[in-house]
Amino acid sequence: MNKYINLKTIIIISGIITIIKIVISCLFDINVPLVEDYKIAVNMINGLGYVLHPLAGPTAIKTPIYPIFLYIILAVSGAKSIFIFQIIQHLIHFFFPIITYKILIQYIKNKYAFISAVFWLVHPSYQYYSFAVEATNLFLLLILLSIFFASKIYLNGWNRVNSIGIGILSGLTILTQAISAPIFSVYFIYLIFKKRSKYLILSILMILAIVFPWIIRNYVAFDRFIPGKSPLYMNLFVGFSFESHGKQEFDIIPNAITNRMDSLREIKNDVDMEQEYKSFIVPFIMNNLSLYIEKTIHQSYVYWTYPPRYFNDNSIKFLFIRKIPVIISNLILLISLIILFKYNRKMFVGLLLVLIYFTIVYSLTLTANIRFKLDIEWIAFFAISIALSIKKSNLKELST
Repeated sequence: MNKYINLKTIIIISGIITIIKIVISCLFDINVPLVEDYKIAVNMINGLGYVLHPLAGPTAIKTPIYPIFLYIILAVSGAKSIFIFQIIQHLIHFFFPIITYKILIQYIKNKYAFISAVFWLVHPSYQYYSFAVEATNLFLLLILLSIFFASKIYLNGWNRVNSIGIGILSGLTILTQAISAPIFSVYFIYLIFKKRSKYLILSILMILAIVFPWIIRNYVAFDRFIPGKSPLYMNLFVGFSFESHGKQEFDIIPNAITNRMDSLREIKNDVDMEQEYKSFIVPFIMNNLSLYIEKTIHQSYVYWTYPPRYFNDNSIKFLFIRKIPVIISNLILLISLIILFKYNRKMFVGLLLVLIYFTIVYSLTLTANIRFKLDIEWIAFFAISIALSIKKSNLKELST
């Protein structure tokens, strides 16, 4: 049995799953919502530029990498169907268990690295999500590759390839999911103080080379410094919608206000709309502070389960695609944290801080999409393999 617990088995199984998903995309019309990223890409194809609502002008509501990724596919393929996006994303997902195994095998024994890869292969939510036209699909690839290069630097030291790789990947990841920016900032600040190197400067320059064009574009378009994306007050506003929390007692913004904001978004760019949202939502929250705190606590629960629109979804499909997987993922993460608390406090604290950070950001704003949790659910795959390895004293030395 042990002879099958290796990278070759992972590649074969991941390949079979990928082929099956490609066949499904080719034979069946899988209906998925086409969100802002896709609409921006289509507007770029139509020569309107990086805009969401043509009458409103330029947008910074989405960071640019995933819309540009979709634009390139549209431009090259000329496809009018979304199945071409799905096929490419199926191919991207093929690499997730492989990259995970390659990262972990550097630190832990083969069987524990294999466990983490298997979780990718059997997790229905991730396998299903490659059918969705969502930035999470590209973000997962970029963050895993970033971790791969970071581990190479940690084990083997700096060289030109690793420094350029981690720099480019960090910049691309930040411009795919802006919420990752503080994580990378903490990482590089740590490196500055702990591992000074001329190659570290090269990495930072590569990040700036990736991010600066977007910052300059935003300054030219909006006359403001926007390093990531524009929505902040909009997210606070939308977070009060029923779709984000599922409770009538929190759904207290008058419909007239919501309709007014929706109408303005069609003709006013999202950067200017931030002032509209701010002028309403800041005093609104301050006047309903205890309710906002209660809503935030409730949304932390929503974040770790699934959005309210699925609360009454008792279908077999949703049971197997999301309800059971999220319970199992949360359970193995909890087990991992308990083990790490006992055997490796430093790793426990680091992991806990990352989880708390993502939970707080989304709980304070909105939790209306499954993808918000999928951005970090994979951490459980790493955590359980490392935790079990530590428990069995099979983890290689990680201290610097």
